[in-house]
Parts: sequence; C-alpha cells; structure tokens
Amino acid sequence: MRIISVAELQQSPHLYDEIADALRKNGTVCFPTHSTYRLATPFLSEEAVINVLQIKRRTNKAPSLVMIPNAQKLKLITRQVSPEARSLIERFWPGPLTLLFEMGDHIPKKIVKNLQNNGVIGVRVPEHPLSRRIVEAFDAPLLISSANLARKRGETSEAQVRKNFGQWIDILISAGDLSGEGSSTVVDVTRTPPRITRQGILDEQQILSAWQPNLDSTRAVA
Repeated sequence: MRIISVAELQQSPHLYDEIADALRKNGTVCFPTHSTYRLATPFLSEEAVINVLQIKRRTNKAPSLVMIPNAQKLKLITRQVSPEARSLIERFWPGPLTLLFEMGDHIPKKIVKNLQNNGVIGVRVPEHPLSRRIVEAFDAPLLISSANLARKRGETSEAQVRKNFGQWIDILISAGDLSGEGSSTVVDVTRTPPRITRQGILDEQQILSAWQPNLDSTRAVA
C-alpha cells in the first residue's frame, strides 16, 4: 500500500497522475473527504467493482455512489436525465447533492447484477477539492464507498481504515482522523415529482426552489 499525505499532494500535484494511473489499472484508492474516508475504484470495470464489494463484505442493498468529473459523463452511466434533474444539476453541481438515477443499459450486466440496487445508482459531482482532483484526473466514473466493512463503523479513523483495508488498497491518502460530520442531500430523480430521500447539507427549500418553486413541499419529502 502506497501512502500519500494530503500535504504531499498539495506540494506535488503531479501525484494526482499517479493516483489516476492506479485507478486505470483497476486499483482501489482510499481518500479523505470533509467527514470520512472513501474507497474509489473504476465504476465501469467489472473486476474493480467486484473487488471492492468483496473487500467490504458488502450486502448489496444500499444504492451505490458514483462520482463523475462533470455532468457530461452522465451519458456513460444513466438511462435518462429529466428536466427536474437538469435543474438540480445546474444549481448544485459540483456540490453536496447526490441524485438517484436508473443505470444505463450500456453498463456491464455483471456490474448491475453484483450491485443489486434495483438498477439505481447515486451520482454526484463532488465539491471537495481533493475528491474533485481525483475524479478529474481519472476523467471517468468512479464507484465510491465508505471505507468501512459492512455493518461496521470505522470510516473516520485512519488507523481503522489501515487495519481493515491496508492489504487490499493500492493508495491511501492520509489525513489523520476525520470528524464524521456532514452528508450530502439525496434526491430520487427516477420518479415524478423527484423526492428527497435523505436530508443533508442542502435543505428541503433549497432543493424545491431549484426545480419547481411553487411545489407543495410535502410532496417531495420521503
């Protein structure tokens, strides 16, 4: 496992190329966000996705998170983008907003089968500077998962991340222990009208005002 500190990345931005290269080889990278450590691997690689599911002992029930460098990459992974979804994208991406989409028909069937999320994925263009630099350097969709084992905590502790995943990940970006505070707002845009399924940093009124200002807010809350 290669360890790169956040300070090293700030001093030597070319290290992002090394991270992207590891991902292009179907590797797994662990990086810090504002609140937790995350595992990242190429979303369109069957080998990479199955590897992450195995090392996490994942139960395959929660929607998967995919980070993309820009909204144009949606065409690689989603079936359609509704007008409401486009309004939210224009207003809040990059930012703390995850949108739930139906997976596109061109995603490898083995990936769809192993994720087993009723064909739904969460997608975000991240606002966190380090996350953005990683996904932009890779320039393709990344499967993102919290750096903890299934049904267990530990994604805020660097020591626990090393213990759980040290033998499995290719690169760890080190930032010490994290706060565990803050989460993105999740909106399901597979339905009409869209529905907030998790309240996060963005509140209900911010979401509603972005795509239909006069909508009765009670219709959009899970």
